[in-house]
Amino acid sequence: IPVLSFVFGHDLSPYRTALVLLILGGGFNAAVMLLYYALTTMRKQVLILFCYGSAFLLAAGGAPLLVGRLGIFGGAVCYTGGMAVLVALLFLCFRHQYRKAVSAGRARPDPGTDTPVSRGRGERKEREE
Repeated sequence: IPVLSFVFGHDLSPYRTALVLLILGGGFNAAVMLLYYALTTMRKQVLILFCYGSAFLLAAGGAPLLVGRLGIFGGAVCYTGGMAVLVALLFLCFRHQYRKAVSAGRARPDPGTDTPVSRGRGERKEREE
């Protein structure tokens, strides 16, 4: 906060909590991008659209109320909450699609699971002679 206050020439200490929430929201945004590209790779753009649309509706409904009552802090809460909801929705879609792919044999499960899988790199079946 002291550096930002110096750069902008104003005391920003009253906005410390809002700034921390915005930074947290930025972290959620990074997770959103990761999940977005994972689902895009799986060719699930319709699911992505559904998730973004749901988060938009939540934010569009909550933003006027939160900003009207809480000002800058309300905007920060709305942004961080919207990003958290978007992460949750995208993660649930990703997990569902991944499990579907594993059960169909199109993906390998985590190495620590007991699910039988085909041999991967470095694992060769011994020849019986």
